[in-house]
Amino acid sequence: MLEIQRKQEIVNRIRRQGFVSTAQLMKELNTSRSSIMRDLSVLEQEGVLIRTHGGASLPTVSFEREIPVSDKQEVHAREKNEIARAAAATVRASESIYVDTGSTPVYMLKYLMGKSVTIITSSVYLIRHLPYGFDGSVYLLGGRYEEKYDMNLGASTVQDISRFNYDRAFFSANGISGASGEVMVCEPDVAGVKMAVMKRSSRNILIADSSKFYTTAVWSYANVDEFDEIYSDRGVPEEYRYDNMILTGVSEEFEDENE
Repeated sequence: MLEIQRKQEIVNRIRRQGFVSTAQLMKELNTSRSSIMRDLSVLEQEGVLIRTHGGASLPTVSFEREIPVSDKQEVHAREKNEIARAAAATVRASESIYVDTGSTPVYMLKYLMGKSVTIITSSVYLIRHLPYGFDGSVYLLGGRYEEKYDMNLGASTVQDISRFNYDRAFFSANGISGASGEVMVCEPDVAGVKMAVMKRSSRNILIADSSKFYTTAVWSYANVDEFDEIYSDRGVPEEYRYDNMILTGVSEEFEDENE
């Protein structure tokens, strides 16, 4: 593969996934470590990515950079499924739960079957993915529809949130700062929905695969210590494994390469 083709492939992958590991690129592009590191250095100088320990991530995610939620559903699918299964296992029959927007929460739906839960959500995308014969109740919060997120948001959504009480709330994120503990999203209206739910929920749970620890976004809506539990995979760097974190499965894609 020519250098220009290789760099374009790296760009395509990082735009789809948000993070790529050096080991993954070496294996999938059949290229030496030195070549990959050189490519990443050049692309970083061009402002396409930011090199991190073990690979590279997108620059700060903003509304303009965020890709549609439907395009992210199969990215890190194994990790998302295991995270969702572990998180859904904590839900008790007939509870009232908020299930957030994004691709990871959708994986919870099949594991909530048979529990007769009441789901409240602002995610139209989640409604589209309800399993046939879902035995719970589902309430879609009103508001301004945003196509990229496939969700409702804004002042009307926040007003609707106050009409419900939540036994548990499951949240997604665009990025997590391991150093500061900030949990981030792309824009304030999205953050406003999450913050309003957190105030009314008895237990707040963050569900996010480890790639989020290699990504930052423009707006912080919470800190990791505000969540009762955080579900992620074993790709989370050792230094960012908090006491309230529950790690699921094994993530080969984000292995520490001991650079």
